[in-house]
Amino acid sequence: MEILEKFGPIGDEYPATVATTWDLSFQKAREEVPASSDLLNLCAFLAPDDIPKSLLTDGVEHLPELLASAVTDEIALNDAVAALKRYSLMTVADDSLSVHRLVQAVARDRLSDEMRKRWSEAAVGLVNDAFPQKSQDVRTWEECSVLLPHALASAGHAEELEVTQNETVRLLNHAGNYLFGRAEFKEARFLFERALPIAEYVCGRDSNEVASNVNNIGEVLRNMGDFVGAKERFERAIEINDKIFGPHHPTVAIGVNNLGAVLQDMGDLAGARKSFERALEIDEKVYGPDHPNVATDVNNLGGVLRALGDLVGAKERFERAIEIGEKTFGPDHPTMAIRVNNLGSVLQDMGDLAGAKKCYEKALEIDEKALGPHHPAVAIKLSNLGVVLQALGEPEGAKEHYERALEIFWNRLGEDHPKTKLVRENLESLRR
Repeated sequence: MEILEKFGPIGDEYPATVATTWDLSFQKAREEVPASSDLLNLCAFLAPDDIPKSLLTDGVEHLPELLASAVTDEIALNDAVAALKRYSLMTVADDSLSVHRLVQAVARDRLSDEMRKRWSEAAVGLVNDAFPQKSQDVRTWEECSVLLPHALASAGHAEELEVTQNETVRLLNHAGNYLFGRAEFKEARFLFERALPIAEYVCGRDSNEVASNVNNIGEVLRNMGDFVGAKERFERAIEINDKIFGPHHPTVAIGVNNLGAVLQDMGDLAGARKSFERALEIDEKVYGPDHPNVATDVNNLGGVLRALGDLVGAKERFERAIEIGEKTFGPDHPTMAIRVNNLGSVLQDMGDLAGAKKCYEKALEIDEKALGPHHPAVAIKLSNLGVVLQALGEPEGAKEHYERALEIFWNRLGEDHPKTKLVRENLESLRR
């Protein structure tokens, strides 16, 4: 996905004759239905295609009175749309509207600087309210996919005009979290890094908004294999939140947990265990023993105990994390795939290859259904299945799983990512 090309605002360059022709059309539409002019102005600060009508009707508090009255009255809204359609300024399909990019550009150019800012603020407000806050959760992705182009377009205009900067930061971060969840790591990093300087300017370098942004960048870098860069970001986020909330706040626990994960990636198992135990202590005290955050801490602690050779302790933690998670997410959520996969890994270490295979197959089934066949999380389960199939004396099955995992990692993470290298080594070892 090329975010700038696909969703970014374009310049307001077009032939003067085009501007004159459409200017006449704008005037005629406005004379017939006054609200049509406001509708077009708003749509000029969104993405050109597939603007949901529900985006307008659900966000009336962000709209000026004339347009707000029109969008809350189905007949009035249809009249405004019809006027724009008559003069080829808008097209309609099902419950969405579309406006040609050049029409948008001409519409923006006709506005005064003050009015551009006002309509840009309205567009960002609409999309910011509509975009799911839990955008990293697969259950919100259908809605996020519809709103993503409008988030990027409206945020781009707001950045350019320097308006609604707090809302722009939130919107860029929500969009980035959605892309991160879909393993679009480069695109997610691009949005998080766009949001960071705005947050630093508006909120201050030592604000919670900046800490959240820095933490997001750290998560992306960790998944891209830049462990040193991730560690630096997590440490900065923890330092900021320690000052704001104190050392025993659950916001601090999030950063501490993430730091533990990257320390484990870097081979510092003692440091990782210390971080996970600190996060668990904070979250259990604040939330009690059965909270989703506690389950995350317990799961991560199980991972480092496994790496340290405490297989029984690791198995107990993974089983506890699964039990909590099933109550929270149900059995078919990608979070459960992570934990079932981890249980499979410790069963494999304990010599229960049949049990491990069953766990990996279950985890793979969850991820393929929820994330699609080409997500890196799917490749992790394929690789693990390959290992256990090889150990069970099924080389053809192992080869098939390794090859599929390698293709996904290569395409999504690159040939030099540690996960790509590991699967490639496993496949080469099998062939030998």
